Amino acid sequence: LHLSRLVSKPQRHLLPVFYRHNYSTSVRQSEEKFFLSGVPLASPENWSGDLINTIVGYAEEGEHKLGLIQRPQGRRWWWIIEANGDDKRINRYQLQFQWPDVDVREYTVEELQEMIELVDETKEALRAAVDISQLWKHFSERSAEHRFVTGLDVAGYLVDKGQLEKLESHIIYACYLLLLDHKEYFEPSSINGFTCRDEEQVAELERGKKEKLLEEEAVGQFIERMRTFLEYKARDDVDENEVLFNSEYDLNFFNQIKEYALEDNPNVLTSHLAEKFLVPLGLGTRPHDAFKLLVAVGVCEELENPHVLRWDADYEANFDECLEEAESLLNDPPKDQVRHLRANFTELPVFTVTETLSDLKEIGFSVKNEGREKWVYIHLADPTRYIEVGSYLEKICKERGLSAKLPEKTFHMLPIEISRAISLESSRDKPTCALTVLVKIERNGMILEYKVFWSHIKKIYNLTFDDADNIMLGKKTDNPVVNLIQKTLAQDWMDLEQFSERRKKHRLEHDAIDFLLPSSDVKIRTQEYQLQDGTEKTKAVVSVNITPTKLINSRGVLEECMLAAGEACASYGNRWDFSMIYMAQAPLPLKLDFKPSNDPLEDRIRQLSIDKIKPPKPEKVLEQMKRLRSLPLEHFTLKKSPYHGKGISGFSLITSPLTSYVSLVNHQQLKRATLISHWETTQVGKEDSEISDPCPMVAYTTNTLGEIMVDYQTKKTEISLLEANSRKFWILMSIKNEIEEKKFTQFTAMVLIARDDRNECLVLLRNYEFEAKMLVRRQLAKGDTIKVIVQHVDPFYGRLVLKEFREDFGVIE
Repeated sequence: LHLSRLVSKPQRHLLPVFYRHNYSTSVRQSEEKFFLSGVPLASPENWSGDLINTIVGYAEEGEHKLGLIQRPQGRRWWWIIEANGDDKRINRYQLQFQWPDVDVREYTVEELQEMIELVDETKEALRAAVDISQLWKHFSERSAEHRFVTGLDVAGYLVDKGQLEKLESHIIYACYLLLLDHKEYFEPSSINGFTCRDEEQVAELERGKKEKLLEEEAVGQFIERMRTFLEYKARDDVDENEVLFNSEYDLNFFNQIKEYALEDNPNVLTSHLAEKFLVPLGLGTRPHDAFKLLVAVGVCEELENPHVLRWDADYEANFDECLEEAESLLNDPPKDQVRHLRANFTELPVFTVTETLSDLKEIGFSVKNEGREKWVYIHLADPTRYIEVGSYLEKICKERGLSAKLPEKTFHMLPIEISRAISLESSRDKPTCALTVLVKIERNGMILEYKVFWSHIKKIYNLTFDDADNIMLGKKTDNPVVNLIQKTLAQDWMDLEQFSERRKKHRLEHDAIDFLLPSSDVKIRTQEYQLQDGTEKTKAVVSVNITPTKLINSRGVLEECMLAAGEACASYGNRWDFSMIYMAQAPLPLKLDFKPSNDPLEDRIRQLSIDKIKPPKPEKVLEQMKRLRSLPLEHFTLKKSPYHGKGISGFSLITSPLTSYVSLVNHQQLKRATLISHWETTQVGKEDSEISDPCPMVAYTTNTLGEIMVDYQTKKTEISLLEANSRKFWILMSIKNEIEEKKFTQFTAMVLIARDDRNECLVLLRNYEFEAKMLVRRQLAKGDTIKVIVQHVDPFYGRLVLKEFREDFGVIE
């Protein structure tokens, strides 16, 4: 079969062919004469019609097959006949081998099938008879320029050794396949055949091949045990004490399945795991099918949040070490370095307000009249009492960054035992250590004076937001603590409310942005229920609070106290010139509903008054959501800068010492600044020789604070994304459960964004204050209210497909 029938002149990428030749094994033929490689290819444009029905080898999905070539199609494709007689189109890059034959002739499909049988028999015989290592050794002993090996070379070598009687076409092809099957010895060459690998490569690849064979065997055993386990579980006949999966391979396989189960967008590299583990068990090939398998085995829970599983951070790592360190600190706390400087506020009533009484209490507040002056005391939990700079727990806090509060669970930055000891709890006999910020404001709400103390407090009242609201509204309750406060300390709450109103008014006058949007608070609880067919299922019940906040309530009091403490500490750090980490935000221009006057400040006050009085109509919601999206991002800085979003001159993140590493760092800086200031005071008037105690050092240098700030910003962004995705997951889970209970459910949606050039729009589901995209078949405008139904919802993948519903038309497809 002459080369010129496929190509007009010799090229590098050619089909491997034979000239008519009496094969001699004593003389090495030139490379230009014999092409027996798996790489060369031919161009269909040089087609020669007398090649019809000659045999070619081609690759398909990793298998090597034979077929009868028919004709080319265009510049890239060939039509062939498969061994079963079907026509098939293949890419020219799939061609691997031109069938060698001393007598050029056409083959029939029956002859092709017979030839395939001969090749298979010969290949099996070669595998049993040929020692591949000896074959590799023979060819690798050649000089470097003669280490090129083809199927013809192998066949000739076997004839010389007497293992083969003669050279035939199917024998040469079987030798070619033998080389392909042992790539650990022979590397496919980019020219015409194979190159012998060196000894180190062979040893390494052989080890890899043995490990692969062991893994394949382990996969088979794993599948069999898994199939048996699932059968027993279906009959509820599983022995909980029996350990079926305990080998290193089993743990590795479970990790692979888990990684695939948590894939958002499976690719080629991960999808093979479905063929490897799921298909043999009769399961589907989606990641969710892998997740269901893990649920069946007990590795995951059915209602487990997949975003938490995808989360890289491991808050359970070093759990035992953290627990031991916490117990050690509680039993033998370190020396209180500022004990002699702590102010005694044990007789001062302190109020803490949290969502539930079991939450950590990081901040409390009090009111005290000193003559005609009224001071607000803001007490912050003091983590520096137990956590020192460079300690083990401080390093753990740095690794975690901050706590992650999800609807179903909170991942704490600190071990809960030490957090409880630091928290401002009311059930203690001993005084609680705190950092207290005293704030006195003018009638217009501006901070007139502030003081910072390390203190002891004791008379603590722990309240929930509902309890505090009842106190502010004067409502009678069954809670004896609430009733006691209403009788004896009601004036304190009136003063706190007045303080908060003045502070908020002052902030709004200084560019603060007050969004009057409904607040959505997602809470999770599980509940058993029955379907219409009697099937019992467990669902996640999501409760969403979507009431707008307009007036000052207990949440408003807490927010104003936190902002006042952060602003005062920022001014304190800037005044005494020690480094802290601040939060800042650029301003956002305020849009007016009226013609502006010559007084921008008066316009702003008027507009904010209008926003407060006007109900949140759809148009106003749209405007505020647009402003929310265009709000400049908060950022961290080492220099005190305005926090325009809150309308304050500066803000030091100091109010979350149990849930934020930056707050802990700022507490440490404040503590060292206090010690340095006290040392300087005590050394006044002393000679250098009289100074015995060295000056305390700052906790963190400016460079260290810069590194902490960058790392913390990354962790904060990551956890914010986790919290948003988790909220989305549970809302979609609630929608799914609602649809399962009621097969037809309508939702009210408001159009947020409507595009004129296409039918896609962004809507807000008012039942959940949840944004979703959908396609519509008519022109809609921003602010339009429509009815929608859910066509498909998948919490695992975060997918929600909505369709518009109209009473006169039904579902609009």
